[in-house]
Amino acid sequence: MLKKIRVILAALFLIGITLLFIGIGHNCWGWMAKLQFLPSLLALNFAVIIGIVLITLLFGRIYCSVICPMGVFQDLVIWIRRKGEKLFKKKKTHKFKYVGEHKWVRYGVFVLSVVSLFVSGQMLIALIAPYSAYGRMVQSIVAACSGSVTAALLITGLLTLIIICVCAWMWGREYCNTICPVGTLLSFMSRFSMFRPQIDESKCINCGKCGRGCKASCIDTKNHKIDYSRCVDCFDCIDTCQEGAIQFRTVCNKKSCAVKADEPVDEGRRAFMVTSAVVAASAAAHAQDHMHGGFAEVIDKKSPERSERLVPFGAVSV
Repeated sequence: MLKKIRVILAALFLIGITLLFIGIGHNCWGWMAKLQFLPSLLALNFAVIIGIVLITLLFGRIYCSVICPMGVFQDLVIWIRRKGEKLFKKKKTHKFKYVGEHKWVRYGVFVLSVVSLFVSGQMLIALIAPYSAYGRMVQSIVAACSGSVTAALLITGLLTLIIICVCAWMWGREYCNTICPVGTLLSFMSRFSMFRPQIDESKCINCGKCGRGCKASCIDTKNHKIDYSRCVDCFDCIDTCQEGAIQFRTVCNKKSCAVKADEPVDEGRRAFMVTSAVVAASAAAHAQDHMHGGFAEVIDKKSPERSERLVPFGAVSV
């Protein structure tokens, strides 16, 4: 159920934001663009920033698998690869496996991205930021079809498209967990998320299906551990495990989590957490209609009253 809900929401965001870049439906889909993390961070839209931070602390990197168009696009590429393997009935299908965190590359790129913001190096952010990179991909294709594309836009857009598709096809969410500065920033908070996928060792039969299907390559099946800094909450592992050994639940120690079968679950607390996240996201979206940069209300422009008319240079005064 969780995966189905995620897929539906992710599809809506991908379609809506793609239409925005094409130039269709700004009144319908414009609010989706306002929920993008890096543009909101650069514009100091504190309502959106706080909302995404709260959601990440509650549920992990849901943003990366639902709201971010580049993340959803990579999931689409992976889905096409899997469907193609089933269609052609390949015996040796491409499987993912647990890979350790590439810390030097991951944090090196993140530090360079932060430094570039303070030295006016916007080129690096424009190239690797997920929202701008996805927009460049879409706009280059649209411009090429219309015949009004420039060489620079076409080359950078197609290169970005090829690199993202190859990375997603071969290594899953490697771009999100190694290159993307937004993914790295959110990973600092997702380590402490309250709700997260967890492996129940008593039910696990060590089949390894969850690890082979993890597009983030973050499930260590041998040690029954999940790297939550890289987990993007796609819920594929929950859907794959036929033994029910992986569940999306609150974090607690083994003693406090030893709930008996006849002991009731605290649905009130769970409902409170979900409601808090929904309210935070709604407030963030609503605030964008009234706030600009998170500081002041947007006031309509008014023409000042002038005693004399403004005329071009050299004209005779009336």
